[in-house]
Amino acid sequence: MPAEEFFSDKDGNRRTAFRMKWWEDPAAMTYNKISVEPVPNLSDTGIDHTLLPSTDFYKHEEKPVFFGHY
Repeated sequence: MPAEEFFSDKDGNRRTAFRMKWWEDPAAMTYNKISVEPVPNLSDTGIDHTLLPSTDFYKHEEKPVFFGHY
């Protein structure tokens, strides 16, 4: 997330990071659209790629992957 932005989680803790859709191309997404979970007031601006550990994403032609919660 951009340095100035944060959100409060369900327990009131200040968070500056969120789970992102690793299968989506970050170049085509906004912070709000790439978030896995709905985050109130998350920016609809384009993603600053310098903040990402990687800009790799799951390409359409790759093998399908299923994921979930146990």
